[in-house]
Amino acid sequence: MEVFYFKLYSGDDIIAELVDEDKSFVYIAQPFRFIYTENSRGRLSASLTQWIPIDGVMVKTITLSKDDIVIGSVVDSTVKEHYTYLVGERVVVTSKLDDTSESKHKK
Repeated sequence: MEVFYFKLYSGDDIIAELVDEDKSFVYIAQPFRFIYTENSRGRLSASLTQWIPIDGVMVKTITLSKDDIVIGSVVDSTVKEHYTYLVGERVVVTSKLDDTSESKHKK
């Protein structure tokens, strides 16, 4: 599974499985949006929530125009592990990922 981060011109930061791509489009599945907050100590944390709030659409391949993407990159192994856990558990509620938490999850 290839997991990518995309910064969109809309301002959204998303993480998703890259299914395929061609000259004009990327095809993604299970997109989650980053929500950033600052805690009481001034540290930035990120939460992941479904980018599309409809479960039935989240499991289908979504077409994203390359014209809407500012930047795209493969994520590191820690973020990929957290994302894979969320997708595997089919989490609908927001799950927290911040710079102080460990992303090792046991089933």
